[in-house]
Order: sequence, then structure tokens, then C-alpha cells
Amino acid sequence: VTQPAVTPVVVTTVPAPRNWMIPAVLSCLCCFWPTGIFAIMFASKANTAAAQGNVEEANTHANYARTLIIVSLCVGIVVLMIAIIVNSISA
Repeated sequence: VTQPAVTPVVVTTVPAPRNWMIPAVLSCLCCFWPTGIFAIMFASKANTAAAQGNVEEANTHANYARTLIIVSLCVGIVVLMIAIIVNSISA
């Protein structure tokens, strides 16, 4: 009786993408909510894909979430600056 030989297996691990959920929620609450909502959606999709082991899809959704967070932050700053300028002119 012969037993099967042991074959070595190489397992490579890929780091999970960054979790953008907290910045997405903060950008939705504090900056510009329309893009913040989409940032939350993409951050959730990225977390789901990472939990399922689909790293490529997780990275794609995480990049979309990051982009939307940056857009939300920029639009929020611009709107705040316009509000300050309009308020100072009308006062």
C-alpha cells in the first residue's frame, strides 16, 4: 500500500483595501450629502467584496468611494466659502 505524496502549496495573501466607510459617512454628514451617499454605497460594496475575497472588485469600489469622498469634501468647502462670502457681502 502506498500513500499519496505531500505536495507543497504556496499561498499568497493580498492585503484588503482600506475601509472607507467612516470617511464616507462623515463626508455625507458634514460636507456634501449627495456624493456622500454614493460614497457610502461604494464603501459598502467594497467591504462586501473584500469579505467575499474578491480583491479586485473591492479595490475598484474602494477607489470610487475615495474619489467620491474627495469630491464631497471639495464641494462642501466651496459651498461653505460661497456662503461666507455671500453672508459677508450682504451684511
